[in-house]
Amino acid sequence: MQGGNAAVWLIPRCKTWRESAGMRIQQLALEAKVDRATITKIEKHKGISKPLAYRVFNVLNKRHRDSLNDTIEITDNPRKR
Repeated sequence: MQGGNAAVWLIPRCKTWRESAGMRIQQLALEAKVDRATITKIEKHKGISKPLAYRVFNVLNKRHRDSLNDTIEITDNPRKR
């Protein structure tokens, strides 16, 4: 999916992974060093930049003992939900 010249990235199962890790939105935002609105945007399936997607993903992956796969969990395809 293209937004201008920059691709936008999605983490379709962000909310599922956050909740299963027992995290609140604010806690994930703080650990990923993003604002709360970014997490809310992700969980509403809105696109974000690739660097932000990886910051959030890396926190979730750490909470899940490195068991998540970025090539599956981060996508630029809005149909992969």
